[in-house]
Amino acid sequence: MGILDYVKRGLIEVWEDVYDEKLDDKAAPDLGDVLSGVEEPVYANPREFFNRTYLTRSMKELIEDIAEVLKGGYGGAVYPLTSFFGGGKTHTLIALYHAFRDHTALKDVNPQLAAKVAEAEKPLIVVMDGSRASLVPHPKRPYIVDGLTIKTIWSMLAYRLGAYDEIKHLDDENEPAPDVDLIEKILSLAATSRPVLILMDEIVHYVFNMSKSQGLKDYGDKVILFLDYLTRAVEETPRTVLVVSLPVEYKKGGPLKEEKQFKGYAAKISKAIHRETTKIVTPVQ
Repeated sequence: MGILDYVKRGLIEVWEDVYDEKLDDKAAPDLGDVLSGVEEPVYANPREFFNRTYLTRSMKELIEDIAEVLKGGYGGAVYPLTSFFGGGKTHTLIALYHAFRDHTALKDVNPQLAAKVAEAEKPLIVVMDGSRASLVPHPKRPYIVDGLTIKTIWSMLAYRLGAYDEIKHLDDENEPAPDVDLIEKILSLAATSRPVLILMDEIVHYVFNMSKSQGLKDYGDKVILFLDYLTRAVEETPRTVLVVSLPVEYKKGGPLKEEKQFKGYAAKISKAIHRETTKIVTPVQ
């Protein structure tokens, strides 16, 4: 007897979206679309999302660890999410976004985990999707808002944290990346009022794109330096967490493996972040 026979006999209940043909060609969810509310409900709606998501041990431990940091249990923390395409990196970022934005949706599927999230003060969540200029602009595709023209990734982070004035003098591809002290000052200003959770996706794509673009290679190199400085600053700032997706794989006793398309770039960014990493997370093992 095949699975269709079990379905026809009512022995297996199938979600209606399984039959939705427009989802057939969808390779992966998009964090930027979830943020803007245009993603499919199975990803954008927190209750629909958690009802369909199997929380792996790594994902549950990550949520618990982040809740502890945001509660003020110890200093800041950096968590790289590592896997090749299809390994659950973006899915995990979406889970974090929904869980810490509204823990009541998580409560339906895991009350104990939701209770731990609820113990932490609701954080300021900054989503930085490198595939969207509206979330991570660059000098040739600036983000224009409130009379400002934001050109760099570091200035966008400062703007989202409410501290653009602290960094506006460096908002240009020809200026140096902000140093650790300045980034720490910006993070601390934000974390004084409430915890900060930074979710960063597609950052390797972003750097790769800058490095391959005419006139932006130097800026791409500065972005890698900025990520190094950012991780150091996060580690020194209480109630602050940075989660970054990286298309790499770590094997015990073996070399770092990169997705072929981003060979060299993924390794550089991974090395910059790994220096101050709290814990490397593989969503699905």
